[in-house]
Amino acid sequence: MSLKKLSFLTATLFILSVAVYINENRRGSDLLAGSYYITGLDVGSIERIVIGLAGEEKITLAKKGERFILEGHKSYPAATDRVNELLFQITGIEVAEKTVSEASEEDIVAYELDEESKKYSLSLVNREGNELAGFSVGKSYRGRGDYLLKNGEKDIYLSKAPLGIGTTYKSFVDTALFSIDEAEVEHLELKGNGRAMVFSGPAGNLTFQGPGGQNFKKEKIDEYLGALGTLRFEDFFTENDTEIQRVNFNRNLTIRLAGGLVYEASFATREENYWVRLKASVHEGQRAQTPDEEDSTANVSKVVEAQAQAERVNREHSSWIYKIGQAAFERMIKEASFFR
Repeated sequence: MSLKKLSFLTATLFILSVAVYINENRRGSDLLAGSYYITGLDVGSIERIVIGLAGEEKITLAKKGERFILEGHKSYPAATDRVNELLFQITGIEVAEKTVSEASEEDIVAYELDEESKKYSLSLVNREGNELAGFSVGKSYRGRGDYLLKNGEKDIYLSKAPLGIGTTYKSFVDTALFSIDEAEVEHLELKGNGRAMVFSGPAGNLTFQGPGGQNFKKEKIDEYLGALGTLRFEDFFTENDTEIQRVNFNRNLTIRLAGGLVYEASFATREENYWVRLKASVHEGQRAQTPDEEDSTANVSKVVEAQAQAERVNREHSSWIYKIGQAAFERMIKEASFFR
């Protein structure tokens, strides 16, 4: 073999080896089916979660102290379990397959990952403002998964299952103000229209207290208690919001539970709109200790639990005014005629 042919062969083999190395190195960096799409994420360093929607609209969860708030929505506290669920969903995204390598602009449009067509985008940012992870979510493939494109990259992947991430601010709000178990209610007061109705007795077995009690039907009292259930709100406001200016909170409901926790709800109505304010406390009588040591310990435990619950309610709800539906209002507020 001549020196010229040998040099040519050597050069060809070198070029082929480089090509194989590049290809193998690239294949090694690809995500395999079943692997996680987002890896190496330090969840504890996340300070902002931004969900980008159509146009300029977005949902921003910003960390404030130990929890996240809804930035741009009056800084309302986001439900911790909903935020944790979101992060669990993001870190748990699995890859079904790599669909496109080095996607062109046409590919990005075809898989609806461009700005105009994408379902939404997600960006996780640390305290310094650096993006820890970010990607866009495009169209679905026969309802089996969603096409994904990481920020700054050009490889399109298909997720193993649809993501199902909430894309409204209410997706991250716990709308339940309180839940009442009728078997736990030992005292209840309804005030409004110049009169008060008081119901009291052993937990879950209340009777009307006052003159004319024989006219209050026990089955109607039980029906009312059983229907209280969970009070949920539809929207939230601050005291300075124009929508609730000059609203008169003139109907009151006080519910004391067996553990000593007391809910105090004030209601208002105007032009077929309904609002409620909520605070909580611990019944003073619950603090009294019994002579029996075992009963005393149990009582202290109940008081501590009730105090913790009251503090949580006041921390999360007492500075807000909530809009509720008509059906919710009518479940909570009754006239004397209902019980007769």
